[in-house]
Amino acid sequence: MDERPQLPLIDLLNQLVSQNQAALVFRPDQVLGLWISDFSQREQWQQRLSDGLQNTCLELVQQGDQWLIRDASDTKSRVEGRIRDEQGVPCARCLVEIRPEKRAFPDQVRERIGSIKLLTDEKGRFANVDLPAGRYLLQTYGEIVQNQPFNLGKNEALHLEILVAHKRPAIQERVVVPASHTLLNTGLNSQLAVIPRSEIEPTSHFNDDAFRLVGQLPGIATNDLSADFSIRGGAPKDVLIDFDGAELVDPYHLKAMGGFLSIIDSDELGYVQLHTSNFPVLFGNKVGGVFQLETQDPSERSVSSFSLDFLSSRIKTLGLAFDDRLSYLVTVRRSILDFAYDLATDSGDELHSQFDDLYLKLGYRMGNHHLSAHVLWSEERFKVSEQYPDIALPAGGFAYDLNRERGRSGYAWLKWNALWGSDLSSETVVLADQFSSHWGTKDYYGPRTAEMDSDRHFRHWQLKQGWQWVRSADDFWDWGVYGHFSQAEYAYAHLILDPTPDAQNVGQRAVAKDATSTDWGAYVLERRRLSEAWTGEWGLRWDRQGLTDGQQVSPRLNFQYQPSAGQSFELGLGRFSQPHALHLLAVEDGQDAFQPATRVDQFSLSYRRNLSVWTWRIAAYYHAIHDPQVRFENFLRPGEFQGQLESDRIRIEPESSRAFGFEWQLSGKARLWSWSANYTYARIEDQWAGKRYPRPWDQPHAANFSLTRRSAHGWDINLNGIWHSGWPTTSLDLDTSQEPYVVTIGPLYDGRLPNYHRM
Repeated sequence: MDERPQLPLIDLLNQLVSQNQAALVFRPDQVLGLWISDFSQREQWQQRLSDGLQNTCLELVQQGDQWLIRDASDTKSRVEGRIRDEQGVPCARCLVEIRPEKRAFPDQVRERIGSIKLLTDEKGRFANVDLPAGRYLLQTYGEIVQNQPFNLGKNEALHLEILVAHKRPAIQERVVVPASHTLLNTGLNSQLAVIPRSEIEPTSHFNDDAFRLVGQLPGIATNDLSADFSIRGGAPKDVLIDFDGAELVDPYHLKAMGGFLSIIDSDELGYVQLHTSNFPVLFGNKVGGVFQLETQDPSERSVSSFSLDFLSSRIKTLGLAFDDRLSYLVTVRRSILDFAYDLATDSGDELHSQFDDLYLKLGYRMGNHHLSAHVLWSEERFKVSEQYPDIALPAGGFAYDLNRERGRSGYAWLKWNALWGSDLSSETVVLADQFSSHWGTKDYYGPRTAEMDSDRHFRHWQLKQGWQWVRSADDFWDWGVYGHFSQAEYAYAHLILDPTPDAQNVGQRAVAKDATSTDWGAYVLERRRLSEAWTGEWGLRWDRQGLTDGQQVSPRLNFQYQPSAGQSFELGLGRFSQPHALHLLAVEDGQDAFQPATRVDQFSLSYRRNLSVWTWRIAAYYHAIHDPQVRFENFLRPGEFQGQLESDRIRIEPESSRAFGFEWQLSGKARLWSWSANYTYARIEDQWAGKRYPRPWDQPHAANFSLTRRSAHGWDINLNGIWHSGWPTTSLDLDTSQEPYVVTIGPLYDGRLPNYHRM
């Protein structure tokens, strides 16, 4: 910014005329009220005056022996920019106002320009605006109103990067920064954890798997063998996974190993967001939470990278082209496990495992509109065969098993973001996706023989559109509609033979089934500041499923109270519904009909306190689960792959369920150090026949910590640890007092595995 003293332009021009006998021609009404930086040396005044007028709507031109100051407000320059918070998270749907500064424009020009209001898109960007050269004031309406002056030169294309601070919650987005994880509420009391890219890179997570980033957050239950997770007691299938605006279905590699990895690489992400409770009505058909993943925006230059670890190799490139109007991101990943197959033993065992995925994003900006095309593709192959020559089987025979899996998924979608004025925006998504999977098993253990083949194919088309209207700085509206059409095909067969007396789960089954469904719905939400300390939000959602002819109405209500800066209370009440997904019919367990939607009534209450370098938060929640869907489990080995072939397979049909818990979190940041710690008490229980039973992932106690040291030289050190209660198990008692020995099975899930810890 120019620090030289400012002088009224008309005074400076009069001085030049009187002191230098300059042949200057100007109209007083054009320069009256304008100010310009003074320059002490009057030599070469023409160049100095021309430079001084560069950031005004006037220009200096020579005509013969005279110098003429004339109006250049018809010469257009362009300005665009992006608004982010201190953690680098984009401020979506933020109101931006641009006004000409009083001292930089004559009154008539300033009145003609007026006040320009814009609304940022989901990436925090506002579009190109054609303006006369001059000095302007950009005002952002967020947690605090911020003023950012800027100079716009003649014929200049200016890009602004603006960081907003935090003081009190804004209507569109409320952000508080508790060091290593940001708590952001896109919708009051959504208790949404945000991890920006600046914290994704130094955070320890297995194989750069995006889904393993959130395993240490409060309310999350997971294990190291699978990338999926449970949020506040809900099943992994209850979590809505949103990737750049597209909902992903079963996005995991190596499902035969429990979904060991996700198909999303964290290196391509800009930030992730995890709603744990009372999320807004624009998210629906899920009851367990929302996991949003947004890919990074390209930098000002093209960047390419290659990485290699013990599981996979990856190539990534991103950048800008065509005057920064076109952006691109390409990531290709391939496993390297197949190169280690020669390490298989000589016992006849065989192991083959390979996975690949690709993500392509192309974006093009056209003024107030941004169009992006996305392609996500993944494929996997898995085969393992094992022989057990050392096992002595009392009934004779041999021990051998073979498992094979093959899967493929593809997503293609277009996303169109548009600004229709100073306060209205929309987002439209057109999506087509499909996935197919084949599983096969052969298991020989003495006289028992089990064989299985399963094929599933799923296709899905969706159109959805949402609108956002900033009615005022204290009133925000969001509404939208969607419709989608789905097809699913099932083919399943198994054969189980066991001549042993009293053998369980024997026989054969063959099933072929097709299903289609046309679903649609709508939602509306208003978020309003009720007073200086109170903010309220109401929302209503309606969903209908054509397959079951079911429909649900889901009202939600949230309040936030901020008695002072740095502390807030949040209260949330809401109803959430989840229909039976078309691709999740358990035909292998004999299920042949889709079930009604599950309904969950959620209540949550939290308190947050921000100090200078510390942030702490406590929260409590209660979920009443009505009409829980039937599920099938192996009570001796929950989560067993192809568990329907095992003799411990049971059908669980709860009458009702409940989830409740308490969370505490402390975090901080000082210079190059950041740290966080949290503790969670959580229970998830099903009820039937007058008794309550924990679910297999019930985890009463969990504690996590993380410590990060950043270096000014570009390296980071991260230390983290987790501890949680052992998951439920069913006890077995072996009576050796008589022969043959008698195995007694205890009550369902009456015991627990040992506590788990890792650092």
